[in-house]
Parts: sequence; structure tokens; C-alpha cells
Amino acid sequence: MRDLWRSLLTLSRCLLTLMKVRSVSSGDGGDYLERMRSSRKGPAVLKILLTNLRASKPRALVFAFEGDDDKSAYYSWIRRIQDNLSYEPFPCGGKKQVKDFCHMLERDLGNLRDGVYLFVDRDFDDLEGWPEAKNVFMTDRYSVENYFVSKDVVDEILKNELHCHAHPVTRDEVIMLFERAYGDFLTATKPLNLRLFLARRLGVNASLPTKLSKFASVTVSSATAAADKEMSIKLDVEIDAKDHPDLVAEFEALDPITRYRGKFALLFLKKWLELVATDRCSSDTVLFKGVERRAKVNTDLVSLAALAMKSIMPPSLSTFIARIPVVGSDTSAG
Repeated sequence: MRDLWRSLLTLSRCLLTLMKVRSVSSGDGGDYLERMRSSRKGPAVLKILLTNLRASKPRALVFAFEGDDDKSAYYSWIRRIQDNLSYEPFPCGGKKQVKDFCHMLERDLGNLRDGVYLFVDRDFDDLEGWPEAKNVFMTDRYSVENYFVSKDVVDEILKNELHCHAHPVTRDEVIMLFERAYGDFLTATKPLNLRLFLARRLGVNASLPTKLSKFASVTVSSATAAADKEMSIKLDVEIDAKDHPDLVAEFEALDPITRYRGKFALLFLKKWLELVATDRCSSDTVLFKGVERRAKVNTDLVSLAALAMKSIMPPSLSTFIARIPVVGSDTSAG
């Protein structure tokens, strides 16, 4: 009888799964799979993960980040601020997930939120819809990536990874090309950023490109927009900028370097550094004439942890970290 019961239970589960799959394929409830994916990092799942963490490390500091990239960047920054601070990194899978996690902690009647601190990007929506909480740090720029794409970071890479040390004149010439190309890139991607800005401010879901070739082309000294670049951002509902003059005016007031989407900027930097590194190793170099040729250079130029060691930090991060009390000795390194 017990075996029969198990067989019936297994059969019912299979039938239920089949019905859901058919529903997805037929268009009815087509967001089922997406809901399943999202639920993996929903507040209920994150609460379970945090509870399990607390069971083994009840007094640990827990730093919640949007994702693994942010975790790596903040690791470098925090080590520069307070190198003996230990914490448990807790990636949540996105800004929305961190926000939902924050709401969950605020509703929790126990002490689950004690020692938990959250780190998020400003993006285009700041902390809209977030609870009032002193344990949340937000960047003053669009995202962590915006701190990395700068002439100062490029200069450090040229000196160290590309071995152009002791050649400041050559570096200055290459940096001028970077600034020219990056300026072109920001101009070329302005319509793309406006489209995303409007979507974020109006609550419209947007699917974003992850490949540079979808929206721009980059050389060492220039950048141009791809055809139909704006369509590389897919919106659930189309938006006409003419219908929202106040939002357009707000967007126009933004500083492109610090307030345009940082992941777009990082894609630019990756491509630009790839081109420069190729020239650095070439026997027919254009950029590094008079500099000893290097047949090989460090190609790991743009890991976020490495870039964070070279970049400036969010100006208020040191103050935020300094206010965090060290709650115990059972923490592990971040």
C-alpha cells in the first residue's frame, strides 16, 4: 500500500509539472518560468539563507550586495578603508531583490536584521520605494562601474599592467585618446540611457543588452552608435519621450560620466583596453613607439576587484563603514 501511495504521489507531481509546462508553451501563464527563476532569490529564500547563516555565525556582520560583481568591488574598497573588518558577503541577485530583502528584514519581529547592512547602486531610481533604514548604503553615481571608467584608472593600468611606466608623455597621449573615445561613447549612448531612464522612472520593465556590439562600435580614438541602438533595450510598453518633458529635462541635467548606466561604460572600457593591449604587444605599434615592446601583457585588466583597487571610492563609504560596530569575533573574511 505504501509503495502504491508513493507511485500515485510521484504521478501527481509529474502531471502537475506537465500541466504547467503546457501552460507556458501555449501562452497561458507564460511568465511561470520567469516567476520560478525569480523565486530562487526571492525574500523568502533569502530569509532562509540568512537564518541558516545565523545558525552557524549568530554574531557575524552580513553585507548584502546586488550581485557577485558588487561583492568583489566592495571587497577591495572595504579593505582600503578598514583592512581588518570581517563580514559575510551576501549577494541577493539584483537591486530589486535587495529591496525586497530590506522590506522583509524591516517586517521581521525578531533580531534577524541585526548586523545586516545593504549596499546598492543608485541607478536611475535611487531608493524609491525603499523603507527608511540606516543600514542601507547607496552609491552617489549610477553604479560601482562608474567609478572605474576614468582617466586615472586608465593611467594606473598603463603604468602597471601594460608596462608603460617611466613614459608619462606616451601615457598622456594614450589617455587623450581614451577621453576622446569615451566622450564619443557617452554621446552615442545618450538616447539609450534616456530610454532606460524613462523606463525606470515610469515603472516599465526593460530588457537590457549585455554585448557592446548591440549598441556601439569602439576604436582606440572614437566610438559610434550602432544602427537601431535604442531598440537594443526592449520595453514591455513603448514610451514616447515627447509625452514626458519633465522627465526629459531631469535626464538632461544628469552628468553623463557619473550618472549614465555604468555597465554600458564598463563594456566600453573592456573593448578599449583590449584594443590598446593588442597594440602594446604589436611589433608595428602605433601608440607605444619608443617604448620597449612587450610580447605579453596582463590581459586581466578589468576585473572589478582589480579596478576597485585603482579607482576612487564613493565619498560617503568610509563614513558608512566607520559607523558599523564590530559585533563579534565569529565572523569570516569578506
